Amino acid sequence: MRIPAFLAMLLSAFLAGYAPAAFAQGTPLDCPYGPIDRTFGGSLWSIASCVDDRTITLLAVANSAAHPAFIAMFPSADARMSYPTRGGYTTLPSPGGFTIDARGTGNPDAIQAAADALSRLSPSELAALVAETRRATPRSRQSAVPATKPLDCRTKPIVRTFGGSDWNVHACDEVALLVVPVEGNPAAPFYFLVTPSPTGQGYRVEGEGTGDKKATDAAYADLRLLSEADVTGLIREVKQRQ
Repeated sequence: MRIPAFLAMLLSAFLAGYAPAAFAQGTPLDCPYGPIDRTFGGSLWSIASCVDDRTITLLAVANSAAHPAFIAMFPSADARMSYPTRGGYTTLPSPGGFTIDARGTGNPDAIQAAADALSRLSPSELAALVAETRRATPRSRQSAVPATKPLDCRTKPIVRTFGGSDWNVHACDEVALLVVPVEGNPAAPFYFLVTPSPTGQGYRVEGEGTGDKKATDAAYADLRLLSEADVTGLIREVKQRQ
């Protein structure tokens, strides 16, 4: 599945349990700028930048060897690089002065190759990527969504079935949906975010996590079939439950 990098905006403290380890105890990432696509380590990644103007997030695109995978990168005095290996996770000093936190269940060699390539970027190259994501962000989205305000999805959910498994559906600021596996769903840990498309037409479905790929792919296929009326109807149902 194609997962745009805008998803790297991690939703308030609500999703702290899904956040990469480097950020689990810190401020949620708010990364609305981009995305742009670039190749690192032989895999294609969708890149967004965050409101601090120093952090970028990368999501491996579908059909790349690293997919599914997520990387967050930012300058740090205590720079380190973490990435999955075939036997778990490895953490090493990062030579370029950037902390690089890579997570995912894609090919670990491909994820490591991307992390290595990112560690060789200079500060000016990172700044250039941030600038590119800013230029790539539609003006309509920059003005419609305050960059400093992550979506608030702390609503009582309704349960719906997608891809043959049950999911908790939350409404986010009455404009989007957060879809999280119910207890016992093999897709966990995972979540989907259904948000208005930057083009102003329809919705897009973004996802992140390390749950069972068959279950998440099946749910993604069903979510992609939701019409605008379906999404607004679900938001209305959640609102009525509060």
